[in-house]
Amino acid sequence: MAEKNNNNKSMLLALLFFVGAGALLLLSLSAEETAKKSSQLHTQQYEDRVNSHLMLTNQKMELQRQRAIVDNNSYAPDYYDTKAGQAYHNNTNGVDLSTEAHAADVAKELGRGEREARAPETPHELIQSEIFNDQQYSEYTQAYKEEYARKFIENAAR
Repeated sequence: MAEKNNNNKSMLLALLFFVGAGALLLLSLSAEETAKKSSQLHTQQYEDRVNSHLMLTNQKMELQRQRAIVDNNSYAPDYYDTKAGQAYHNNTNGVDLSTEAHAADVAKELGRGEREARAPETPHELIQSEIFNDQQYSEYTQAYKEEYARKFIENAAR
């Protein structure tokens, strides 16, 4: 009888051992899943913060650029109100500052001669030039933003 009682105790002890091992195994698996989910959530939050910071920085830069344009336009004289200044003529017998004709000839041959800034003559030309300038500017800013984001992601990956 003592041997049967001892055998039952061993079986009960073995059963408890297996149940405990199974419970520990389940706990460790659920802890791994929780850790993975937590890591993914943390990574996503980090990426969201970086992206929001990048967007805010781009917006600030854009606002500063636009502010500079407005300031420059408010301080700049009107193009049509400007008058040509009088050239400086040195009346002394010092160094001759006049240009030589050879340099002007070479510049003309290379297509780099004097250029005239031509103002739009009709309202249609004015509108078309503004539309063209706006399109060029929007293409430039879009390319700049894409390149900036690509470089930022590349640097973040490093």
